[in-house]
Amino acid sequence: MQVVIGATTRGFDVAKNEQRIAATLRPAWELNLKFCLRRGVNLRDALSNWTVQIERTLDDWLALPYFRNLTDQGCHAQVLALCIYVTGRAPEFVTVWRSSVGGSRRRGKVAGSLRKAADALQSIAVGLSIFDENELPDIGNIPTFQDLTYWLRAYARLLDYIGDLKLGALPLLDICKFGLTAYVKAKTGRFHDREVASLIGFALRNSDYDEASHKMWRNRNFDRLQRSHAKLPVYISAFEILLRSEK
Repeated sequence: MQVVIGATTRGFDVAKNEQRIAATLRPAWELNLKFCLRRGVNLRDALSNWTVQIERTLDDWLALPYFRNLTDQGCHAQVLALCIYVTGRAPEFVTVWRSSVGGSRRRGKVAGSLRKAADALQSIAVGLSIFDENELPDIGNIPTFQDLTYWLRAYARLLDYIGDLKLGALPLLDICKFGLTAYVKAKTGRFHDREVASLIGFALRNSDYDEASHKMWRNRNFDRLQRSHAKLPVYISAFEILLRSEK
């Protein structure tokens, strides 16, 4: 059973914004699918197979029943697996994360540079458009100018999204734990502290992180994070829409 969320969060309709954000992300997602296919990889199948591997490891950790309970109640298995993976890698990516998200001024400069490079490549792509596609040499797996242009602009938008979601304002691990917790709450209507704690404990390889530990963390942090980062679970659910879309 999947709970349909129609509430308004901090002035925006959640369901409507999930669809809007999914529509914004869809071109990048489809381009990624296409690029992977050029390399002989079906990204959807690869994600599905990777999720099965995560489930096997969860079974070894005795956490698979909790994972399955959440998927039975409306959570998407691949979204949960990705949340688990990112949460588990958060402690080791702190330095990279800080340098990547940086401050708002630095993000703005980098995004501007990416857009200028995209404009330069776009002018080349326009020049090549006079040729028939069959007249151009086969470049195999090398991205086209159009692909590179789109990706540069996509990375610039990603930096904009980071600022929009305020991802640089808090420790990465807290952001990951909030994202998983809020996603589960949005999809099922409940916090499922025992299940979420089991997944976080597995991600961190910390058997001491139990239901009581997670509930304590949630009581101290969730409402504050919900006020400041309400859009994060909406973005996660928007990505789920892309995963559920027709192949």
